[in-house]
Amino acid sequence: MPGWWNSIDAVSRFNLWTQVAIAVFGVLAAIATVLSVAGSKRLSVLQSQEADTLQARLRAAESASAQIYEQLKVTIRERHAAEARLAQELEKARSTADGAARQLAAEKEAKARAEEIRRTPPRLDATLTLHRR
Repeated sequence: MPGWWNSIDAVSRFNLWTQVAIAVFGVLAAIATVLSVAGSKRLSVLQSQEADTLQARLRAAESASAQIYEQLKVTIRERHAAEARLAQELEKARSTADGAARQLAAEKEAKARAEEIRRTPPRLDATLTLHRR
């Protein structure tokens, strides 16, 4: 063992400094404990505020989503109605076009017959029959 270990004054100083160190580290530990508790409380408050903010943002997003969904439903209904109207108009236009095409074909056929009749010389038999009556 070292020589100071056998001296009362040296061991007494050693004991004093160890007690001072224990007191200083005890005070530091108490300060660290207080700071740790205060920090954890602040962390808890901040997390709670963040959770509240996130919940508010979530509610706002859900509300906006619901509004957009309702607008989408209205738009889809309007689109279906417009498509139905367009289908009816298309059917009407097709029937009108078919009728016009038939009428045009009939007119062309009538013109062709008239042209054919105009170009063919009259028959004498037909002329005689007409005069006899």
